[in-house]
Amino acid sequence: MVNWVEMLPAKRALCLAVAGLTLGSACPERIENPATRPPPPRPTSSPEWEYPLDPYLGFGRSDSAALRDDTIANWEAFQEDVAIAGCMARKGFRYWPDPWGFEGFGDLDHVAADLGVEAAPGADDGDSRNTRYARRLPRDERDGYYRALYGESLADFEAAGGHGEVPPGRDPETFLQGGCSGRAEDAASPTIWDRSRKLDREFDRLRNRMRKEGATEEEVIEAFIAQSRIRLEALGAAYPGVETYEDALDLLQADARFMRWLTTGRV
Repeated sequence: MVNWVEMLPAKRALCLAVAGLTLGSACPERIENPATRPPPPRPTSSPEWEYPLDPYLGFGRSDSAALRDDTIANWEAFQEDVAIAGCMARKGFRYWPDPWGFEGFGDLDHVAADLGVEAAPGADDGDSRNTRYARRLPRDERDGYYRALYGESLADFEAAGGHGEVPPGRDPETFLQGGCSGRAEDAASPTIWDRSRKLDREFDRLRNRMRKEGATEEEVIEAFIAQSRIRLEALGAAYPGVETYEDALDLLQADARFMRWLTTGRV
């Protein structure tokens, strides 16, 4: 049997563990609207990078550069979740965004603090809310929910969710790739990880070959940058003006809908 979780993009696999959403929640008191607050000042000079690959989006190795990449990816995931929520609403269902798929360093509270605001209670609990919402639906409506969300019947969704495998006779390349979720994911592509994935595979192949020949990791990275610099810089060109984590925060700050969701839990 094929493990469908491993076949799906990380975010889609995460969505599978759940299905419903939650927006509402208490809104902390604030003196000003954070979406209208001026963004933090940008550095006046290029940053001093800790690792040679740090300047290239999607390849950050230091904490700051990796946080920059994760922040861009999560912001893109938010755009995808908003599209899913809109699509589901048109089909008569609710859906709560939950783009931040991890806890700890770089989690939603961390990013909110760096933006100078507080994350609304429950803003990062969309997956759990989605699950609870779906479970409360009568079975026939729940079937309609999963058909709308993934293009799959409730029976097939439960079969996969219960065993972590694609149901017999189903193509792992298309299973759970339809519905509002599939359309939103297609519309969101290419994301920062889509853009960097091919280069990342090339880097791994180059490393394997050169390390067998006795090269150091530093030499591998130097060779990779030399042969891929144009494409690495082209990847960054998809996000004009974004070099640092602070620049990635500017993306969030300028997105009024994101700031509304972050601070109120409502899209």
